[in-house]
Amino acid sequence: MKFLYPEFLWAMSAVSIPVIIHLFNFRRYKLIYFSNLRFLKNLQEQTQSQQKLKHLLILAARILSIIFLVMAFAQPYLPSVNQNKLTRQNGVSIFIDNSFSMTNQSNQGELIELAKNKAREIAYAYKESDLFQLLTNDFEGRHQRLVNRTDLLKLIDEVTVSPVSKKLSEVVARQKQALNKAPENNPTLFLLSDFQQSQTDLANLPKDTAYHISLIPLAPAVTSNLYIDSCWFKIPFVQPKVATELMVRIRNSGQEDITGNSVTLKINDIQKALSGFEVNANSYTDVPLTFTPETAGDNKAELAIQDNPVVFDDHLYFHFEVFDHASILHVYETTAGVYLPAVYASDPFFKVTSSIVTQINYGEIGKAQLVILDGLTSFSSGMQLELDKFIQNGGSVLIFPSATANMQAHSFASFVQYFSIPATSQITKTNEKIHQINTRSELFKSVFEKVPENTDLPSVTMYISLGATRIKNSTPLLTMRNGDIVLCDLKRGKGHLYVSGIALDKAWSSLPESWVMPAICLRTALSSRTQQNMYAQIGVDRVAEYPLREQEKENLYKLKNGQMEVIPEAMVANNRIRIYFNELIKEAGNYTLIGESGATGGLLSLNFNRNESVMQFIEGNNLNTYGNSNVTVLNEEGENMALTLSKQQQGTPFWKLCIVLVLVFLLIEILLLKFYKK
Repeated sequence: MKFLYPEFLWAMSAVSIPVIIHLFNFRRYKLIYFSNLRFLKNLQEQTQSQQKLKHLLILAARILSIIFLVMAFAQPYLPSVNQNKLTRQNGVSIFIDNSFSMTNQSNQGELIELAKNKAREIAYAYKESDLFQLLTNDFEGRHQRLVNRTDLLKLIDEVTVSPVSKKLSEVVARQKQALNKAPENNPTLFLLSDFQQSQTDLANLPKDTAYHISLIPLAPAVTSNLYIDSCWFKIPFVQPKVATELMVRIRNSGQEDITGNSVTLKINDIQKALSGFEVNANSYTDVPLTFTPETAGDNKAELAIQDNPVVFDDHLYFHFEVFDHASILHVYETTAGVYLPAVYASDPFFKVTSSIVTQINYGEIGKAQLVILDGLTSFSSGMQLELDKFIQNGGSVLIFPSATANMQAHSFASFVQYFSIPATSQITKTNEKIHQINTRSELFKSVFEKVPENTDLPSVTMYISLGATRIKNSTPLLTMRNGDIVLCDLKRGKGHLYVSGIALDKAWSSLPESWVMPAICLRTALSSRTQQNMYAQIGVDRVAEYPLREQEKENLYKLKNGQMEVIPEAMVANNRIRIYFNELIKEAGNYTLIGESGATGGLLSLNFNRNESVMQFIEGNNLNTYGNSNVTVLNEEGENMALTLSKQQQGTPFWKLCIVLVLVFLLIEILLLKFYKK
């Protein structure tokens, strides 16, 4: 046993005070006269014996109370096995979770401020000469160097809330990387966090006994949160002067139902819609907002709700384009069919350009939204590559096989097999109706308000099977009774490839004159103009792409939001602009892409990551260390962290036991004085 403050042991000399009082009893005796003392002789001998024992017991109680009082001030302890390491220079890494969930309130104030205070207490638990690292979710370069305690305290003062969040395993790996630079051993890692379930992957922490990891949980007082999760257009093709419905998903991660709240929609800073909503506990609701866009072009929008105390996810920024027309490139063999032009002629919104396959200009493909290959007998490799690039960049392609006598089924099959569609190289003859239409598919789900029980589907006499089973990223749209797919949708890159195994000829089927034909043609044209990448997430998404709208290939672009401007890395290729905005922008909002000439290149909407919105935490008592002997949980709520660490570093203290013993012996003295027989 050792003493933390041995200089207090000189006060043990105070033990002599009760001894002196016991030896020199200065009490006066009162003289009492009796007629005969012989009757009191035996009683006097007995009383003196009892009094002597009583005085000895009181003396012992007083001596022991003084001894343990002095020892309490000297603070005895059993030394820790690691105490010898404290004499060397220590390497200490402190991680402060500065994600948005740390803006929540605890019983002692805001969690982020509580974490900073505890980080300061940890710093004061070590020597000034020790080496320290401060780390946050931002993984800043300046936090990768080791500093002294004074510089560490300055870094702690500068910590602010960040939209970035990291897994604990990533944090520990980064801490180890910095402490490997420490010249001495005894590396210690501290993690101060609310330990949100989405970020706490303790099972992935390495079992490395060279590092000691201390988890310090900070519990929020309130775990409820209402936030805007996402939004989408019910019909993704937005047209001017046409009522449009926007769906907004709002989630409630709390334990109580929410009523009487509302969500507002602003478009170009003007409020366009407002709707009230109710949402049950631990659930979500989809709120419809209806508005009518006036003109074609890009629009920036903002959704907002009211919720406290966590407010970072109460806004959702997005942008969308209102289309004034849809460009369609119709490619045919020698003669344009009558069915496709008839479908699109009914609506001037669709602008159709027709071209013979031998005269096609591949540069025109990128300007269209939908390319239709109608009855081609063969397919060149150059066309195959151009169409693939067009689809990957977000375009749509619709293919119908040829119905002519010189139709080469193997050429058609080879072309679609390039896209992993297992089409057969022969024509199947039959005499039946299409068995099933996939009304739940993305293409048809907005066509039907109510699906009739006996739908009149086209009859088929000939078809090319596109396979009997669904392949990866594909959706069957029309299926025969035997399971053969005759129309499918393949999602490839950002676009779609629609392949029909039925030619547009009455000798093959009644499809060209069926109600299904306009549904296919119009929906494929509209799907090519869907709203893509309406918004991105800060810390998750890194790149945005835009079509090159200017003839000049500008080298410098900037993103602007009000007074804020940043210059991102930009790359121009294949008539598209790639903008790399990672780590440049830390504030959510709608940003405008502007070129050197001042022309607008597009909009970029950035939102904070919603992973921090789910207020589900692992309580300190439930933190599972998964058998890691080098991982401990410091769950000393309300206690100074420096004192907690001193217990760990110096060993097992006994000063509290000494205080208890002092009180016990004082109580014994009182009881002896009051109740011992006279």
